[in-house]
Amino acid sequence: MSKKYFKGQIENINPTVKLDLIDRKILYLLGQNARISTNAIAKKIKISRDIVSYRIKKLSEQKVISGFITYINLRSLGYTIFTVFLRLKNLEREKEIITYLDHSSNVVLVQNCGGYYNLQFEVATIEIEHFDSFFSEFISKFDNLVVSYDILLQVTTQYTGRGAIVGNKELQAQLDNIKDAKGSSFMKEFNLKQSKKEVDLVDKKILKALSLNSRMPILGVAKKTKLAPNTVINRLRTLIKSKVIKQFLVVLNFNLMGYQWHSLLLKLKNVDQEKLFTFCKNHPNIAFIASYIGMWNYKISIFTQNNYEFHDVVQEFQDLFSDHILEYGSMIMYSRIKYDQKLG
Repeated sequence: MSKKYFKGQIENINPTVKLDLIDRKILYLLGQNARISTNAIAKKIKISRDIVSYRIKKLSEQKVISGFITYINLRSLGYTIFTVFLRLKNLEREKEIITYLDHSSNVVLVQNCGGYYNLQFEVATIEIEHFDSFFSEFISKFDNLVVSYDILLQVTTQYTGRGAIVGNKELQAQLDNIKDAKGSSFMKEFNLKQSKKEVDLVDKKILKALSLNSRMPILGVAKKTKLAPNTVINRLRTLIKSKVIKQFLVVLNFNLMGYQWHSLLLKLKNVDQEKLFTFCKNHPNIAFIASYIGMWNYKISIFTQNNYEFHDVVQEFQDLFSDHILEYGSMIMYSRIKYDQKLG
């Protein structure tokens, strides 16, 4: 790899880690906000703080927890995000493309998959002309390997939760009203009405410090950025209220818990987006939804224990949105190879 990027979500490993209810509760709460304090988690699930810390450390060592990231709205930093899906004619040479994309500073995400497409990547550029230049060069170089491609312009993205971890909706409801008295998880700020914010160099220093370690303590961020703790706190509050920071995320290796990761690609017409997003937010198996302009206008990430369960989720979606579906396709996601948030 050309530099250290975050990797996660799923790896080709047989599920060997058995999780008890305490593990699942901890993972679910971290899925709501990765900065929730061990004290708040301990109080919520009625165990000691030391046990919570031990469990998080153990889950990280077992690679159930792949990392903690700060999910940043790159559009607020002036970037336009293009999502590219590829069908390849020679999968044995896929590594050539992956290596090229890994070394490209414009590429922020690379994932390989199976089904409708073989590879997905995202490109972040300030000017649309930069993407046109990059992609023209890419296609010229790999024309003999690419059967076809689709390019989407990303509009919105939203993580919707990790309900599949605990499954029981009553238990989810009990866990959802967690309160963090410490305040460094900024739960209140995430629920406030969006305000405008021009991101400056100081903001970018804070974002970079937290980008691949969203649980870093405020004092740690202050030390790393050489800023006063109160400055860090106030800047983070503003970055969250302005939706520059969209979420503090724990990234899980669902494969180790016995889950498959599918992406459902959708071409919808006249759909009530609020209804669609509410359905995704409330569904325990749906973790992420994105909207686009292009061949597909939505993509939903679904985690299920087998293909039958995935079929049930798709059927449920079809029953509810049948009047709006023009076309759909699906992919199984194998690995996240590169994740970079353009922060230097």
